[in-house]
Amino acid sequence: ALTDAGINTANEHFPAGVSYDDASVWLIDRGNRRRAMPQAAAGISETLPPLDGHNGLHELREEIVTAVGYYDDAAEGVAPAELRLCVDSLNYLVDEHDLLALKRFLRSIGAVTKGVRGMAHYHLPVPDDADMVAELSPLFDARIELRQRDGDRPDHRWHIPSLDMTTAWVDL
Repeated sequence: ALTDAGINTANEHFPAGVSYDDASVWLIDRGNRRRAMPQAAAGISETLPPLDGHNGLHELREEIVTAVGYYDDAAEGVAPAELRLCVDSLNYLVDEHDLLALKRFLRSIGAVTKGVRGMAHYHLPVPDDADMVAELSPLFDARIELRQRDGDRPDHRWHIPSLDMTTAWVDL
C-alpha cells in the first residue's frame, strides 16, 4: 500500500524479477488513485472502496483485509512468510489521522497479516528519537533503524521492544 509514494517507486519494494503488475502483486496507490491487482481478483474490485482521494483508514484497512483474504483463499492457505505487506509510508497516515485511529489501523492489519502467517513492514522515515517512533514501536515485533554517516556504507540495527533489546550496528 503506497500512501505517499507513487506507483513508479513501487518496484523498489519487490524482489528482483517481480514488479507491481505481476499476477502475484496487489498494489494500492492512494496518492495517484490507482490499484494493480491479479487478474483473477478482478471481480473483487467492484466491491472495493473507490480510490477517490477521500478514503480514510477504514477503507485502506478494508482493501488490505480483502487482499490478504484473496491470497489466503486462492492458495488454500499461504505458507509462512509467503504473504508480505508493505505500507510506504506511515508519514501520510501520521499526518492525516489521529494517533488512536492509526494505532487501531496498524493493530488490525497486523493481526490479519499474522493470522495468515504473513509478514508486514512499514516505512516511517523519521529520526529514531522522534516521538512517533516511541508511540508506534510497541505495536511491532521489531524496528529496523537505518543510517549512513559521512559517505560510509549504510548500516542498520534492530530494536526488539518486547525484549527491550537493541543490536549493534551492522553493515547492510
